Amino acid sequence: VGAVLAALVQIPGIVSTQRVRASEEALGAGDVSAARASAEQAIDAQPWAAGPHAQLAVVEREAGELEAARDAIEAAIEREPRNWEWPLVLAPIQADLGDRPAAIKTFTQGRELAPQLEFYSPFLLYGQQVYSEEQLRRMDFRHDRRAARAAQ
Repeated sequence: VGAVLAALVQIPGIVSTQRVRASEEALGAGDVSAARASAEQAIDAQPWAAGPHAQLAVVEREAGELEAARDAIEAAIEREPRNWEWPLVLAPIQADLGDRPAAIKTFTQGRELAPQLEFYSPFLLYGQQVYSEEQLRRMDFRHDRRAARAAQ
């Protein structure tokens, strides 16, 4: 009886993981509608988990449904507020929505969760999606000036 109960408890996680993977594959193949359906099935299987909500956010962003994407990733953050990955999903969505100050704030908060990760460099992929070209130029200029002073 104990083994059966233990197996039953694991079923939602197994189904959810399988559906998230199916969503990722469908999105990779360019089938947004299948990707969305699989992500929603993953949420149905494990609504308390953050990962399926984050996958739905990625799908919705790809589909251009930015407000739905923001809502989905906010649901993931609500479930796992200390996960360093979710700000990397939310900040570019906020920037796409035209709310660059919120995007920068989210990116900065994410960097506080995982300061050692290069993902949070403003000059790499995620940062380039959040900061404007002008902001990046100013940061780079300030960095160059500090490096020159340190070398003197």
